[in-house]
Amino acid sequence: LPAVDEVIGDVIDRGVSKKEIRRSVAGFFTEFLSRVERVGGYEGLAGRLNGYWVYTGEPDFFARDLSRYATLKPRNLQSTARNWLGNGRVVLSIVPHGQQELAVEPDEAR
Repeated sequence: LPAVDEVIGDVIDRGVSKKEIRRSVAGFFTEFLSRVERVGGYEGLAGRLNGYWVYTGEPDFFARDLSRYATLKPRNLQSTARNWLGNGRVVLSIVPHGQQELAVEPDEAR
């Protein structure tokens, strides 16, 4: 958790560079396009079109969805990080029944 907190703190305090945004968006686009090359399956083209239809009512919503990433700016990411990741924390421990000792202690969650 300390490493995660450090990265989140850096994004909140200093933001990210345009180069980091471009690299992340390129990776997202590459993954998206490689998945829709397959026609069938949940992650294939049919599954994506169906998902967009179910959640947005528009099977071809992918063009607008992808444009959100293409227009992403460092200040957008920093603002979102401040809004959603800045204060508070929820730590959830899922442990086998009867093994409460495996749960994260409050001190460990920091």
